[in-house]
Amino acid sequence: LNLSWCRLETDGAVAVAGALERMGDMRALSLSANGLGVGGAAALAAALGRMDRMTSLELSGNGIGLGGAGALEHALTRMDKMTSLDLRGAVANLGGRWRNVTLV
Repeated sequence: LNLSWCRLETDGAVAVAGALERMGDMRALSLSANGLGVGGAAALAAALGRMDRMTSLELSGNGIGLGGAGALEHALTRMDKMTSLDLRGAVANLGGRWRNVTLV
């Protein structure tokens, strides 16, 4: 599902998170350049943690910062099929997290 550049911001991320709860088989999600911020990342975290078949997640250009990355960390560690995680321009420093994930 590609929802990049849709101007979702935090409120849109909350809506997407609600929809994701019914899409457990999704393999790829792109939410790049939506201005999600820390609040949007936190809203997505719980839903993403239940998406254990996802292999690709793009959150680039959302300014989620380390706070948003921290909110996503627990979810991402449960997504053991993840092979591609794009956080370019989303956080300044990942601090060595997610060693089993190839950062694009």
